[in-house]
Amino acid sequence: MSVDLSTLPPDQQQDILDKPALGAPPGVESNLANPSNRNIIPEAVIPICLVLTTLAILLRCYARVFVVKKINVDDILSLLGFGTYIFYVYSVYHTTDTVGFFVHQWDVSLRRVSGVQHGLQIAATCYTITLALLKSAILLQWIRVFAPQGTRGAFFWTCHVLLWINLLFYLSTTVAGNLICVPFQRIWDKTVPGVCYNGRPLNMTIGVFNLASDISILLLVQRAIWSLNMSLKRKLGIALIFAIGVLACAAAAFRLGVTVNYMTDPDWLYHVAGLSMGCIAEMTCILLVYNMPGIPMAFIESTFLSKVLNSLGSSLRSATRRRNFNTSEGSATAAKTASSERKHKQMANYGISLVDSHRPDLEHFPSTEQLRGTIHRAVVSTGNSLDDTSRTTQFSAAP
Repeated sequence: MSVDLSTLPPDQQQDILDKPALGAPPGVESNLANPSNRNIIPEAVIPICLVLTTLAILLRCYARVFVVKKINVDDILSLLGFGTYIFYVYSVYHTTDTVGFFVHQWDVSLRRVSGVQHGLQIAATCYTITLALLKSAILLQWIRVFAPQGTRGAFFWTCHVLLWINLLFYLSTTVAGNLICVPFQRIWDKTVPGVCYNGRPLNMTIGVFNLASDISILLLVQRAIWSLNMSLKRKLGIALIFAIGVLACAAAAFRLGVTVNYMTDPDWLYHVAGLSMGCIAEMTCILLVYNMPGIPMAFIESTFLSKVLNSLGSSLRSATRRRNFNTSEGSATAAKTASSERKHKQMANYGISLVDSHRPDLEHFPSTEQLRGTIHRAVVSTGNSLDDTSRTTQFSAAP
């Protein structure tokens, strides 16, 4: 739009607001009444992301409140980050209801685009705040898990440097993103007199920083894990718990690629849909990175959840046996026990014990305390510590 709406009379403003927000390409006609869209993408992907993150949050909260009975600063930061994540998702749904996803700008009136810009501005603010909160929570968690208590080693200082760099960067970009127009309302309402700056380079800067930050955090924890003095299988088991960070890096890379198209194509409304999905994927993965290490504790230490998990496993195995085999009840019971023991043994070999130490039929597997002691001795021998001395559960159960 080359004309400053704020300088026009009100009747001309309304006339322009009802026209397409962008001129259609040659041979293409604008369709303001019923433009084509791909709303099926957010309608399918977003509920999956919400279910995964909500379950992870609930299981970790259960472990922290009812098992460990201790709340740390990083727990609070993660819950706040989950709250801003929900606000972001709501803003994306608002966009879907307003104009649709992957809709070309020439198929939308300028008036409706203004409504989208309002929601996107709220989403952008929630996005940077969410990343600041969650990455701070992750780094604080890892300081508590891997840094020896009362010491200030290389890992400790590296985490703190990354933590403060992330905090300062996201704080500054949040402020800058809300100052691209003065007054603030002009960001979405161009009928308000004022001045605006090009905010797209800021999106590219955020995209590059996010990818670099995610890779740095991933490499930091993997280096700490592989320096532990323990068997290869146990290292691999612990590393896999944190390996979901690879997906966060992939999501950040996808977002960066979409940002390039968003910056160079005048049809920014079409590309902002992919940008939003990339942001949701990235935040979802970061939430899982923080919560996944604490989830096993909910099943290890909780009799109720262990029974639920065992009941679900038994039901699935019984259904499979009824469908594929015709064996006696005694044979089925023996098969169930053998299958259960093999699975527990496999998890124990990778350093992720799912054994209920009160079950007499599994006494020959390492208990929670025994496994924790093994890992703790391995860490001590390399000059690290997996957790603070006040806790009595093993590393793989909770951070």
